[in-house]
Order: sequence, then C-alpha cells, then structure tokens
Amino acid sequence: FVSQIGGGKRYDLAVAGRRAAHATFSDPHSPDRAAQVIFGMDLTPLIKDAALDPGAYVDGMIERFRRAVRTSHSRVRETAEGKWKRISEDKLPAG
Repeated sequence: FVSQIGGGKRYDLAVAGRRAAHATFSDPHSPDRAAQVIFGMDLTPLIKDAALDPGAYVDGMIERFRRAVRTSHSRVRETAEGKWKRISEDKLPAG
C-alpha cells in the first residue's frame, strides 16, 4: 500500500528483510533451507472456546517460549577463558 511506503518508511523492504533474517537465524550452523521464514501463532483455541481469555492464552504461549529459550541457552556457559562450551543436562540451573 502507498500508505506503508509514504514518508520514507519502507515496510515492504523491511518485511522481506526480516523474513530472510528469520530464515538465516533459524539454524545458524547450516545452509538456509528456506529463503524466507514467517512466524505465526495458532489462535484457533480462542475461536473454539469463547471462555478463554486472549491475554492469558498469549501469556501462556510466551511463557512456554521463554522456558524453551532459557533451557536452550542454559546448555551453554562461558568459561573463565572467555570461550563458550556446552554443559551437561545435570548441571543446568533450576527454573
């Protein structure tokens, strides 16, 4: 839309760049398997159950994502020499 690129904001280019970045960063140790990656959230449960609170539903998804990231990142620690190394599961911090 013209309104999205007027005034110097090039959302059309930014969106394409973000999708390409997601493709690259989704697996930084392998060649890109896709040219673009788009993330989405399944909101079907909110449609199927009107009693669900949308804010609580999204909060739950964000919390699960936070735990997954924390678990993934906690498997790596910086050593005293400034090098990163993987640590075993039994040495992961609680929480």
